[in-house]
Amino acid sequence: MQLLDASNSVIDETISANDGSYAFHVTSNSLARVRVLSQLRPTSAQWDVQVVDNTQGDVVFALDGDLSSTGSSNQTRDLLAETGWTGSSYGRPRASAPFAILDDVYDAILDFVAVDSSVVFPELRVNWSPNNTSASSGNFDTGAIGTSFYTRLSNGQSNIFVLGAENVDTDEFDGHIIVHEWGHYFEDRLSRSDSVGGPHGLGDRLDMRVAFGEGFGNALSGIIKDDPFYRDSFSTNQSQGFSIDVESGNDPSVGWYSEGSVQNILYDLYDATNEAEDADSITLGLEPLYDLLTSSEYRSADAYTSIFSFATRLRSAQPAQASGIDALLNEQNIVSGSSLDEFGSNDTNDANSSRVLPVYGVVTVGTPLNGIISTDDFGQDNKLSNWRFVRVNIPTPGSYRVELIGGTDPDFVVSQNGLELRSFAQNGAANGREVATINFSAGDAVLAVTEFANVDQQAGTGSDTCLAINVTQN
Repeated sequence: MQLLDASNSVIDETISANDGSYAFHVTSNSLARVRVLSQLRPTSAQWDVQVVDNTQGDVVFALDGDLSSTGSSNQTRDLLAETGWTGSSYGRPRASAPFAILDDVYDAILDFVAVDSSVVFPELRVNWSPNNTSASSGNFDTGAIGTSFYTRLSNGQSNIFVLGAENVDTDEFDGHIIVHEWGHYFEDRLSRSDSVGGPHGLGDRLDMRVAFGEGFGNALSGIIKDDPFYRDSFSTNQSQGFSIDVESGNDPSVGWYSEGSVQNILYDLYDATNEAEDADSITLGLEPLYDLLTSSEYRSADAYTSIFSFATRLRSAQPAQASGIDALLNEQNIVSGSSLDEFGSNDTNDANSSRVLPVYGVVTVGTPLNGIISTDDFGQDNKLSNWRFVRVNIPTPGSYRVELIGGTDPDFVVSQNGLELRSFAQNGAANGREVATINFSAGDAVLAVTEFANVDQQAGTGSDTCLAINVTQN
């Protein structure tokens, strides 16, 4: 908060208390106005969140009080951030929007601080504007952001972009959406996410990394808001919308590739309301989930992030709750018990397709692995089996040649110990072949392999593409 004089120069600054109270010491009988900045910044510097207008040079939103005399005795000045709604439209400035967004982010921060008082959140910028619309030119300066989303920009800065276009889609009061996107920020900066992002919805059969990330975001929104109904408003006068019950588990797509299955499992792990019809007999609260997601073991796991990676470690960390965890997995047709591992090795849910299992193929150094099918059967971009996954055990550290053969433009990404080593996606390939030299340490490494047209609709129509991979030591 700031106190400004008649020329808008800053006289004093302070940070308001949790209840919004504040105090300035000023010269009597002088002109001053109070300005509230849309920023969360505690004295302990554990977090710094700003809401800015991405269509106005990233200026921080501010709410100004009236310029008036300080008088000769103490004063109380209360400020009201109005919605700007005049009954049929936003006819006045929408001053409350950035503060509503901050309120939801603050709720999420405080819930995590309650389970880890020493947590430090990297700086976050939330970009909102009444010009932010569903047009997707990618020109953020004009508000053409496409949808509300989280990203880390090339300069390393964490950013959430929020829709705000009247009569199109406004998200500033859709608290579940704000928390969902903050959840992606949490995954990126304090946990781990291997999601490739992209469009998604209930009923989709998704890349398992996307399914886990989106299911986590939906579940977290219910957890933070203490409300399992995820809501989104849009259209003329913001009069339409939809809701999703993240607790019900009634997604038509059920399995390790379903965001609905993931969100149902995660929410039921957390909540205190146990439903026999959903096989829910467990109440963990937030702390065990937070501890796992931020652990070095989870962040450096060999496998990509998925319900398999998460559930395997949760069963290990909570052995007394193993039967309850297994029941939730079984309800969603996901492998459980002693058959569960981080690679989904024993899962039999193939989404009624022969091009889905095994979840990970296994290649031995020096012996090619053939018959890996990248497909667009479930859609393109980020759907099930667009990317296929491969494990390889590296016997000794050193330089290895990785060769992917097949299709028109085969691409692959290589990771080890939770870190991406090299990406050979979207580079183009000569004669259906992509080759790279990679320095591995000893132990398991994983690869995601694809035919480029299956992960980018602009590249053309997808197809069933048979790939072969060979890893040899140099």
